[in-house]
Amino acid sequence: MPFVSLEKVIKRAPLGLRCMDIVRDMPVTTGLIVEARPRTATTPPIVALRSPVSGIYGFRSLPGLRDYELGLRPASDWCTNGGTPAEANFVVTLTDSQESRL
Repeated sequence: MPFVSLEKVIKRAPLGLRCMDIVRDMPVTTGLIVEARPRTATTPPIVALRSPVSGIYGFRSLPGLRDYELGLRPASDWCTNGGTPAEANFVVTLTDSQESRL
């Protein structure tokens, strides 16, 4: 009997970040705190989780991006045109919790 798909579920991560140490030319996979918040938000930021496999810091969901996460709208609906920071949707903050020194 052939396989018949009964439903299709799309779930996209809204943002993933790979941080690089440009001096050592290698990814930074530990010791970072990565947070994002809507530019105009007064609520606490959302903390990214680090993948234990790839070391990429990712957000499962971000406010206002639900339709993109479910595949209902394209990412271009939220992207800026490369203009000024005032047009940005989110502020992303990275903190080195280990304050690593070379």
